[in-house]
Amino acid sequence: MNQRGVKNRPLCFLAKSLEAMADALSCQIDDFFDRNKVIQAHDHIGHSVTGNGNRVSGDIALSECQREITHLKALLSEKEERLKDKEELIALYRRQLSAQSRENVEKSKTE
Repeated sequence: MNQRGVKNRPLCFLAKSLEAMADALSCQIDDFFDRNKVIQAHDHIGHSVTGNGNRVSGDIALSECQREITHLKALLSEKEERLKDKEELIALYRRQLSAQSRENVEKSKTE
């Protein structure tokens, strides 16, 4: 174990190790990673974006993302409103249940 209590694993490198290796090989740390990952069919969300570092291309526009964000915010607002209504309904049921319990206790005392 190292000083942080993490098990030493021979194939696990810390960022400093990767940086030192990149410096020794005169390359970028990004060269150690495959940035052009192929999106599998089950990973697909309807858009295709590929890139490496800051060179990114794809078929999705910023305006499309903004429209989706606006739609999701409206949907979230609707859900929050429904949740608020349900919480109010639960509070009403609890008050009714509590009132019925008090009535039953009073009724049992008079009998």
